Amino acid sequence: VLTPTNTSNNGGYNQDGGTYINGSSGTGQFQNRKDDHDDEGAQAVAPTGSLVLDSTRFDNLQYVPNFKIGFLISLVNEGTSSVNRRQFGYYFSDVSSLSFDSPSGYGSSNWDIYNRGGYASGNRGTYITSLTQYEDDNGVTVNREYCYPRMVYNNTWDKSVTSSTTVKILGAARFGIRKKSNDRWSKSNNVNVVPVNVTVVNKSSLRSRYYEAITFSKQQDWYAAGFNEYQNSILTMAINLEHPARTTINSTVNTANLVTRTGTTTAVHLRGGSSADYNGNVGSAIIGTNTESKGYTYGDRVYGYYNEIPGFTKSNYSVTYGSTTKTSGILQDSTYNNYYYIPNANTPTIAWKFWYTPNTYSINYDPNGGTYNNTTGLTSTSVLFQSKYTVGKIGSATPANPTRPGCTFMGWKCSADGLVYQPGANINWEFLENVTFTAQWEYNSINLRFNENHDSLAENMFDPIIEETLSYDSTSSNSTACSFTLEKFDDGTLKANGKLAGAYTIGFVPMKFEAGKTYHFSNLVTGGSMTNGCLVMELAKEDTNNINPRKFFNIESNSTATGTVEKPDITITQEMADQIAGIRFWIWHGYNEYMTFNNFTFKPRIELKSDSTNVATSSTEYNNIFADYIQYNSLIQELPTATRTGYTFDGWYTQANGGTKVNVGDRLLYSDWNLNNTDQTLYAHWTINKYKLMYENEFDFDNFKFSMANPPVTNTNSPITINEHENSIQFTSQKRADGVTDDFTPTGQNYTPAETGYMTLVPGHTYEISYSYTVDKAASLNCYIFSYTSTSSTSWSTEYGNSGTGTYYNVGVAPSGATNGNMTGYYTVPQGRPYARLRFGSTTEGVTVKFSDICVRDLTDPMDYRGKSGGDGKENSLNKKFDTVTYKTTQSPLATITRQGYTFNGWYESENTSNGNGYGTQFTTSTAMPARDVPLYAQWKLNEYSIVINLNADSTDKATIGSFTYSKANNNTSNGNISLSTATSSQQESAGNITTINVAYGTSFTLPIPSRTGYTFTGWTASATPAYASLTDNGNTSVSAYRVGA
Repeated sequence: VLTPTNTSNNGGYNQDGGTYINGSSGTGQFQNRKDDHDDEGAQAVAPTGSLVLDSTRFDNLQYVPNFKIGFLISLVNEGTSSVNRRQFGYYFSDVSSLSFDSPSGYGSSNWDIYNRGGYASGNRGTYITSLTQYEDDNGVTVNREYCYPRMVYNNTWDKSVTSSTTVKILGAARFGIRKKSNDRWSKSNNVNVVPVNVTVVNKSSLRSRYYEAITFSKQQDWYAAGFNEYQNSILTMAINLEHPARTTINSTVNTANLVTRTGTTTAVHLRGGSSADYNGNVGSAIIGTNTESKGYTYGDRVYGYYNEIPGFTKSNYSVTYGSTTKTSGILQDSTYNNYYYIPNANTPTIAWKFWYTPNTYSINYDPNGGTYNNTTGLTSTSVLFQSKYTVGKIGSATPANPTRPGCTFMGWKCSADGLVYQPGANINWEFLENVTFTAQWEYNSINLRFNENHDSLAENMFDPIIEETLSYDSTSSNSTACSFTLEKFDDGTLKANGKLAGAYTIGFVPMKFEAGKTYHFSNLVTGGSMTNGCLVMELAKEDTNNINPRKFFNIESNSTATGTVEKPDITITQEMADQIAGIRFWIWHGYNEYMTFNNFTFKPRIELKSDSTNVATSSTEYNNIFADYIQYNSLIQELPTATRTGYTFDGWYTQANGGTKVNVGDRLLYSDWNLNNTDQTLYAHWTINKYKLMYENEFDFDNFKFSMANPPVTNTNSPITINEHENSIQFTSQKRADGVTDDFTPTGQNYTPAETGYMTLVPGHTYEISYSYTVDKAASLNCYIFSYTSTSSTSWSTEYGNSGTGTYYNVGVAPSGATNGNMTGYYTVPQGRPYARLRFGSTTEGVTVKFSDICVRDLTDPMDYRGKSGGDGKENSLNKKFDTVTYKTTQSPLATITRQGYTFNGWYESENTSNGNGYGTQFTTSTAMPARDVPLYAQWKLNEYSIVINLNADSTDKATIGSFTYSKANNNTSNGNISLSTATSSQQESAGNITTINVAYGTSFTLPIPSRTGYTFTGWTASATPAYASLTDNGNTSVSAYRVGA
């Protein structure tokens, strides 16, 4: 390959002769070296050689057969005896990327071409190999083999060549001697550069056809036909591939060696590192891979390659062929980096081993609202692919299962496969992704209790009335000194300690017991012990004595057991109810010397039992409506509605006071609950109601019903809002279908069922109808009264307004702007129509109106009640129509009212329909407001006024007056009746006053003409007329009629 082509530059430089050595390309020569010679140097550049490289077989010069680098030592002069030390050295370097100097040589002293590498810049290129040896002062000589004629280095050159290029190799040699006389070195240096043009070609087609010929034994046929023909066929193939080496072949073919040799290559893929796979194997074949094997023909390029194995990353390899094993330096394919190859394979076997590192995948544990490994956030770990992983393991630790209030842990859900794994489960890790295990929870089932939350001492609960701590000392019959204490806590719980002899009354608790009702007696023991004791709850009279027949309940305990001690329920008879004023609560020693208490904690209870109340037990609370077994986080689809006399139910809450309101549609999870509890209670919250005291009012809002609609709407289907505790109704008016705005409440309309309630009025009486209103804009309002002949829905007729008018009786008002106010109208009830209803409406579209304080009052009675008195212009007076009173509270003051000729006897809850007078239950300033509106009626006592009649005579000559009659008042307070009776003043003789008569207000009497001997009666003279009386006569000399009253 190094045929000289440039004869003018084909030799080394002869330092001694100063001439080039012709015909010796790339040769340096130093002759006749003497002791006193200075350093000498020579440089030579070989003519450029050429090499055609088949890319299908070679991409590195080290694999090209017989392509080596080195140099030849042909002659060595070791110097004379004056030399005491010698040196030999060489190096080879790759200078393909460098431009070398002119190929002239020179030999000036101190010029060191060896060290400069033959380049002016002193760049030696990339070292391939080097060696330097010195003799030492102790007589050790340089190994003489370095000085004998031989090839130096003569080895391959690891030079990658993948495309056509020029490569250059630099070889340098040094021979040196050290003179004894001057102890200095004299060195001969030689640097040679050999360039080679490498042309890269692809001979795959040629090789394919060649192997085809060998495989099908074509060479034998061709040889038989003549070797020249065979040779020409081969040459033709080469020419077609455009890479002929030469056009003629003069060689002789040895047919005996014309055979095909084959080998086998194998590849295994191994798990790298020290970790075991999930079968427990370390360094073994990757699970799922097999040993790959295939044959090849000598001279082939034999590949081994990393497979793309999911979950693994390539690591390292080894290849063994013949006696050689390599772990690096194997050629790589220029296109596929994972492919390695042995070019020109010529061994029976080639064994490849490829190692892979298993990938590491992260594992996150999400407690999903709970706590895991002491955190509510993610807990992380990792796992190697195809290893064995234990669910729940974090590194070498295994934390406890996660916890979440109100939930039971069900396992870990894997994001990779959607399965739920239990802690400790082993997974053969084949997931090719980072995985999150999410805690799976099942909400616990709880006993959800609904607590009415309205214990009331006066109605349905017994609560001993004692001081905060009660102490009592006693002495037993055996002279044991006993000291007893009883503490009371805010929730009604009692704690007893010490000893108690005899019997001891703790207290009397007033309680109402209703006839026909059933009551439950119990005692909830929550701790401590009581020995030889007996708790007694006894029904008692107001004086604390027992009722007759006696009724009591002993609650005994002789152990430390906790829980509820139940007693039989008792139904109260009328006889018992008439006697019971409360409960006498006492303790006695139970036929023993004394009783002993040790932190005995208990809660005695008496509860009104009803269909909606479960009696308290050790596992429930008082006033529970019912309990429901339900899971946390369940969707609340319905809730019961609690009822309580005198209160409005505000909804269910999580706490007895405060807490979170619970609504339909909520999830049963609340922040103020301890979700670890298996029992939870919802508490009813209440707003105490206010009711109306309606003075002299015929109208009862509780009977103001709406027909043919539930919930109620107006005649245009506008919703009506009813506030029973304000006695108000509210709606927003709309137009009718015909476009007319005439919106009204449907009470009193046709087909209204009888149960909607009527007012009972007195035909012929005049009634005052009044109400308050609130509007959000200017509007026309109206209120109509309807009178009926009957309350029957099958037999009735309606009177609109006054008899015969055929129109509604309007007591409306047209306010201007958003405002509130009052309106009053009057209506005289037609004969035969004692029943009435009201209707409210508006003829203004879009107005929101509230009607409240609705009042209907009778202004007429047979004795001019609420009317004017006999001509003096004085009317009865009422200072207010309503009082709004909170349930169970009292009202003071009540309304004041006056009526001429009558004495006000108080407010009563029933009305005498014949005269409007009140009777029945009296309502006073100490009366607790019931849970309803209460119409109150004044009870009047008809006054009697004393009439003094003076005959104006003297004791010696008296006057005589005949008998006469007058009216007296009869006031029946039990039924409100007021009547008159006739009394007689007998004939009397007197010098002055006769017996005083008491005459009913508003009645008249007639005085006869008195007589007196010797005198003529000239008439009566009245004293100053009192405010209550007007006495008139028909003349002084005749019988006179007088009236008492206005």
